Parts: sequence; structure tokens; C-alpha cells
Amino acid sequence: MLIIADVHLGKVMHFRKAGMPIPKKLITSDLATLRHLIEKHHVSRVLFLGDLFHCQHNSEWLIFEEWLNLFPNISFELALGNHDVHAQPLLPKSIKVYQEGLAEGPFLFTHEPTQPTDPALYNICGHLHPAVSLKGKGGHRLKLPCFYLGENYGVLPAFGRFTGDMTLEITKKDMVFAIAENKVFKVN
Repeated sequence: MLIIADVHLGKVMHFRKAGMPIPKKLITSDLATLRHLIEKHHVSRVLFLGDLFHCQHNSEWLIFEEWLNLFPNISFELALGNHDVHAQPLLPKSIKVYQEGLAEGPFLFTHEPTQPTDPALYNICGHLHPAVSLKGKGGHRLKLPCFYLGENYGVLPAFGRFTGDMTLEITKKDMVFAIAENKVFKVN
């Protein structure tokens, strides 16, 4: 299973429609990366942890629907996010939707951080678009997307390149893995 959070399809065209000069290339770039991951890891399921879509129906949705046809044998699933709620009636029928998240194995997969009712479950979510700020010896700062694993929940970085991020406060109990140049490395 490939688990991805916060793709925000439709956001590029939403902002372009409002007159902002956002490169159209971002639309196909995220889908090309996703296709590469599916093929490289022989994925049979893709679980989106919310905010697959960003806004109302636009031409990016059509590109995504065509893209889905490339993978007829893969199960695409979505734990609804705050941006997906208005999009739900328009979601491609091939996407299985979880209103309250998905409990599977030792995990509860949701969009937003949630305290599972079953204490044996660990929450894996998105929504926060986590990033970590690193400070170099010369005082230079670098902000990188990251995987955040706290005591009660883990947060995946936003998959979409046009999503923004939020710097998280890290405690000594937390584990953080930053992403840079297609590599993942432990920060603390």
C-alpha cells in the first residue's frame, strides 16, 4: 500500500483562473511522481490521507480521471479531508471513500490528527503539511518537508508540490525525518 497525504489536485488551475501565473507543469509533475512510485514499488493500493482535491471541479480533475485509467488493477482509496468534502459528489467512482478514516492493522489512517478510540491504534494522518527548520553553522536556515512521528500520531508530508508547509515544534520524544534531494534523513 502506498500512503499519500495532501495532493491538492485542482489548486494550480484554481489559482491560474484567479490570474496567478502558476506553472501548468505542476499538474502533471505530481502525477508523474505518483506513477513512478506505483510502478517502482509494485503497489496494489493507494491510500490518500485527505485533500486529494483542493477546490471545485476544474480541468485538473479531468487529467486525474484519465490518469486513473492507467491503473485499472489498483485500488485507489481516500480518507476524506477538509478540502474533499465539497468535492465528494464529483469524485471518480473508482475511488473508495472513507468518511471517518480507515482502521487497518495497528493504524488509524485519517486526514487530520485524531485520538483513536482504540488505544492500540496509532494515528497516521496528513493535513498539517509538516516541515522542519534546520540551522546551519553559519546561521543559515533551511526549511524542509518532513515526516513527523509523535507519541500519539504520525504526520506525512504534503505530497503535492504546490501546497505550502507548517513548521512543527519538536520535542525530544518526537522523531522527525526530513526530505531533501529525494533522500530521507533523521533530524533528531
